[in-house]
Amino acid sequence: MNKSHVAAAIKSIRLYRGMTQEEMARKLFVTRQTVSNYETGRSNPDIETLKRISEILEVDVNDIIYGNGEILTSVISKKRMIMSAVIFCAYVILTLTLFLLTNELKNRGGPFAPYILVRVLLIPIGMAGFGWLSIKTAEFIFGRKRPALKWQKPGKIICISIASLNIIFSMPHVLWIAFLCLKTLLGGPVQAQFPDVQSFREISLFFLNLMYNYPFVYIFIGIAFGAAFSNGDYIRCAKGEEHNE
Repeated sequence: MNKSHVAAAIKSIRLYRGMTQEEMARKLFVTRQTVSNYETGRSNPDIETLKRISEILEVDVNDIIYGNGEILTSVISKKRMIMSAVIFCAYVILTLTLFLLTNELKNRGGPFAPYILVRVLLIPIGMAGFGWLSIKTAEFIFGRKRPALKWQKPGKIICISIASLNIIFSMPHVLWIAFLCLKTLLGGPVQAQFPDVQSFREISLFFLNLMYNYPFVYIFIGIAFGAAFSNGDYIRCAKGEEHNE
């Protein structure tokens, strides 16, 4: 087992995971200095510690001992990007198909609810997914350091707040539209009037209008989520790159 090789692999994979030495030390129940010694080659972890490190970094222990850390992180990130892209493309195809079908149904005098459901639910989700995938793709292609924690925390708070408000005020209407779609499929009578709460009407209509008429706004929301919740999964770490700690 090559000491310098193991040290370089541990550091490279840790940086790739967006994990600080302090975070790794807490999970290993050792000091930050001990982790630093592992990564600089001043000391070598025993096999049990290497197994624990591999579990924390979510790789096989042999990848740390015999593999190349930088190549490994590149391969993992490429696989995740491909998987994310495949899932997103499948979602786009499904959404586009449902949009065309429900639009045709609406134009022929059929129920309007399925078309609205696609517009206010599936399309905004797809836009947000596109935004998230865009920033992850940029991270993978160009590489960048993990966002500073002082910006990441307020970013998470803002994103979660916006998403929560959107869900709280729009989801009751979306669920009601889904209920109308279900009743239509079952051949039951359709009640078009939503049992509205007057005090929330304006806010609800604002979000529904945003989702129906301006879904591209959710691209920016997806980008914001991708940046705020970045954990380094797609960050390429060059050899010798230092991590701000």
